[in-house]
Amino acid sequence: MTLTNKICTVCKSEKNINLFYSYFSKSRNKTRYDSKCKECKKKENRLRLTKYYKENKEDRLLYAANYRANNKKKLSIKRAKYRKLYIGNLQDCYVNEQLCKVLKVKGSEVEIPKEITEAYKLNLLIKRKIKDGKK
Repeated sequence: MTLTNKICTVCKSEKNINLFYSYFSKSRNKTRYDSKCKECKKKENRLRLTKYYKENKEDRLLYAANYRANNKKKLSIKRAKYRKLYIGNLQDCYVNEQLCKVLKVKGSEVEIPKEITEAYKLNLLIKRKIKDGKK
């Protein structure tokens, strides 16, 4: 007998079994399904995590500050790696940053439309092709 539908214990609606998280039970040697559907489980987790971070905000900020202070070299290497990826792939955040430099404005002061970002990205690609052609 295969199970195709299940009733969620939170929203009390009958849903397809694919809408429930599954796990393998070694003791029973079969696949088991959670009692809450994925949607209700996500809502519950979001509420629980929000509550946790509100209650422990100062501890989390202190932990983050200590981590940054104790791992400066590790974090700078990681930042450099991602920066290289952003520059190489011409991601929107990098292109907007370059646009802000050209326009001499702070990124937080202005909202750059997607069309302008795409146009400037093409401009940067053309400049790179020309530069590579001269080598």
